[in-house]
Amino acid sequence: MRETEVDMSRSLSRLERMFVLLVCMCAILSCEKNPAETRAKHMKRGNAYFEKQEFKKAIIEYKNAVQAEPRFARGHYQLALAHLEAGQSRRAFAELSRTVDLDPYNLDAQLKLGQFYLFAKKTPEADDKATFVLQKEPENTEALFLQAGVLLQQNRLKEATQMLNKMASLNEQDVRPYIALGRLAISQKRFREAKKYLVKAVETSPNNAASRLELSRFFEQQGAYVEAESQIKEAIARNGDNISLLRQLGNFYERRGDFQAAETTYMDMAQRLPEEVDPNMSLSHLYASQKDWERALTWADKARKLQPGNLEILNAIASLYIELRKPLEA
Repeated sequence: MRETEVDMSRSLSRLERMFVLLVCMCAILSCEKNPAETRAKHMKRGNAYFEKQEFKKAIIEYKNAVQAEPRFARGHYQLALAHLEAGQSRRAFAELSRTVDLDPYNLDAQLKLGQFYLFAKKTPEADDKATFVLQKEPENTEALFLQAGVLLQQNRLKEATQMLNKMASLNEQDVRPYIALGRLAISQKRFREAKKYLVKAVETSPNNAASRLELSRFFEQQGAYVEAESQIKEAIARNGDNISLLRQLGNFYERRGDFQAAETTYMDMAQRLPEEVDPNMSLSHLYASQKDWERALTWADKARKLQPGNLEILNAIASLYIELRKPLEA
């Protein structure tokens, strides 16, 4: 009787082990069957965060997607875009490189890599990317713009001009070729031609702030200060409470030595955008340029209260205390 019980116990033990093993195998097989589902789930979440401009959350979801399926090129590309939006250029470059390794025909990724190479002055690599895309799509305006940048770096100005004119003819609503042609004309002291291109950029897209700022800089260089001021103000009027444009106007007045106009502009910024540190620091720098250390410190301290951990603000405050010969307050 005891031997029978022992045999039964051994049999049950073997059955239990087999059952556990079977459950584990099923779980493993289930995991192996579902990477596409996991990927899709995280991509959907990532896309939702991306649309809401919550880029750090989008990055987490896209990372989970490519961990579930490492060779999923589209996931790497979306991760690259999220890194770009979050200002993480190195990580974006790495993900773009991974994207084109997996999918060389993602032409948008190829072009974005080409721009990285162009900014890094790696002209041959940028040229390779532009050429690759143009072989597939000869009228791709982004590739033409990249190629024009390559030609400019190679000092092949005539060919660059031809490329930019071709780009403009293919998309008359794109201001970039006109701005580039304007800058090129300025560099060659062809100022009448430069003005024509920059005015064309503004006429092409009247609400485009970059075009108006470029024309403003041209007028300022030519000593046409009323026209320069007018273009910045028009850009502000068309783009609302854009802190960058308001700062541009204040900077313009500072360059002109018009302290009162600069002060009024920065004060207006501070009232319009009370939660932004930029107006406060602009006022602080303005007063510091006049050696009005007390008022400079007052506005820098307002900025510190908005962003207590900002090292740039803390360093500015420390410098102001040195100028005032005061002990640094906690």
